[in-house]
Amino acid sequence: MKIFLASVADGGSRLNGELSGVKLLALFAFLTLTFPQAALACDPNGIGQAAPNTRKAGLNILKNRRAQPIVFRDVSVAEMLAYPNNDDANLEASDAVVLRGQLLDAHHEKAESPNCGAKHDYHVWIAAIDAAHPNGIRLTKAQRAYRKKHSVVVELTPNIQDMHPVWGAKLKRQLAGKNVCITGWLLFDYEHPPQIGKTRATLWEVHPITGIAVLQPDGSCAPWIP
Repeated sequence: MKIFLASVADGGSRLNGELSGVKLLALFAFLTLTFPQAALACDPNGIGQAAPNTRKAGLNILKNRRAQPIVFRDVSVAEMLAYPNNDDANLEASDAVVLRGQLLDAHHEKAESPNCGAKHDYHVWIAAIDAAHPNGIRLTKAQRAYRKKHSVVVELTPNIQDMHPVWGAKLKRQLAGKNVCITGWLLFDYEHPPQIGKTRATLWEVHPITGIAVLQPDGSCAPWIP
């Protein structure tokens, strides 16, 4: 958008574009109301759109992690469901995890505060390993809905998508119904209590996801090559 400004002084001309302090304030207010994102500094690698030094800012920093874990431990869906229903700094600051379970679904979400309101996460639902179908199964809508109630949500963030641009588009098509190994960082996302018992079973997540593999019948994790 281009803005052209001109003013004329009583009894003589002034330079084009010269504004009084009042006019500058009025212009700033107009731009703030019309283009709110332009008035807000946003750090997509840190606090996002959150106010500094707030709980939300701390949460966004964790969500925007890019670091690839070097040390991690195995964890099951059942173990994550048994975690305390509150923030636990020891868990969140611990080594990364590899969550083994069945990938139920993946959905491209709306823009959110950590992503500066511009980019989108993929929410991915992981249920307990389906031992009866080690090579995967085509889930019905009803099966997905039921298993989501007992699942862990894991998230593929824009920062990780930048490193793996094809993951998001192919997750659901290639991996839904299969047992997988999800590597990433533990996070307690306190913002979603209304979803408990409906589309998740815990506020603990693996967020962000940093690695995806396919769980083999022998229990090993084979690299996923989309």
